[in-house]
Amino acid sequence: MRPLQGGKLLDVYQARLEIVANAGIIGAIRGSGLNSVYDIAVVFAALALFGWGAMKLWQQHIHRRDQKKAIKARAERARMTYNDYAKEYAKAFTALEQKYCVLDVIHDLSDEWQAKDGARQFISYEEAFSLCEKIRRNKKSQLLLILHTLGGYSFPSEMIANAIKKHPGKKAACVPYVAMSGGTVIALATDVIHMGKDAFLGPIDTQYAGFPAEAFDKLKEDKSKERIGDSVLLTSYLVDQHKTSAKKRAMAILNEKHQPKDDKEKVVNELMNKGRHHAEPISVSEAKKISINADTEIPPDVYALVDARLGMLRTYKPEHPTHVPAPADPAPETVFAEPAPLPAPDMRFLDGTNG
Repeated sequence: MRPLQGGKLLDVYQARLEIVANAGIIGAIRGSGLNSVYDIAVVFAALALFGWGAMKLWQQHIHRRDQKKAIKARAERARMTYNDYAKEYAKAFTALEQKYCVLDVIHDLSDEWQAKDGARQFISYEEAFSLCEKIRRNKKSQLLLILHTLGGYSFPSEMIANAIKKHPGKKAACVPYVAMSGGTVIALATDVIHMGKDAFLGPIDTQYAGFPAEAFDKLKEDKSKERIGDSVLLTSYLVDQHKTSAKKRAMAILNEKHQPKDDKEKVVNELMNKGRHHAEPISVSEAKKISINADTEIPPDVYALVDARLGMLRTYKPEHPTHVPAPADPAPETVFAEPAPLPAPDMRFLDGTNG
């Protein structure tokens, strides 16, 4: 076989270089003999269709994989025991305590008449004393208040709120699901309230025997004193005394971050004097509208903490269960039934006798 001449050898090298330079789609098209614009467009369309199909198949694969993971996670969650939830709670609490002084007010809001696992069902004096002590012992720490409550007694709620308001450091509240009544009072003492997208606050008007202060005013307008029972009338006098200081105490608790410059009393007036029903839910958008400093930036560990504690309450099984009878008249609708006669008031203190 005769060797290539110098000129022909150079031509071969140039041809190979051209093939390398045209490698890829353009090179493939040229090499296939497709020279017309129509032919090239058809090839590009086919390649695009192939790429779209491959992408769709990959997306379906990812979707099926994620769906299987979600199903597996739900099944594992459903099998969790009290101890499993307790470990999750401890883990989340420890993680949060690395950054904050955590004040968790997580109540048992189930339909049981007795709270489970040592939980409370409403804000109480014992809880107030415990939280106030923790706040006092952590003056240099940032407070993180975590609320899941329907409220409770007015005085302990104000005790907790005042302790938070006077704390020198930063303080934030997290409401993943609900903080009504006294829970809202406590939250308003913090700089900012982080709320879940579906979470609710509530009005802060004090209730007396299950009724708002305005109800007693209306009763005295509609009925003469002779037609009102003595115990109801005496309660109405206590209500009148409370109303004179209620707004002042609420303003003392309200954090400056919830006081707009043009109307510092706006939030208190909206939550106390706008005729809202005491159980009326206030969403995060409504909270912002009435000038509460609120957002939806809840740390994941807060959700983990609350969900774990609620899981503990759901799965709690007492070692020695005891039957606790329901209250004699628990249903709200019985308010509209024929009321039982009130006992005769003890009037001995009026005539100076001691019995």
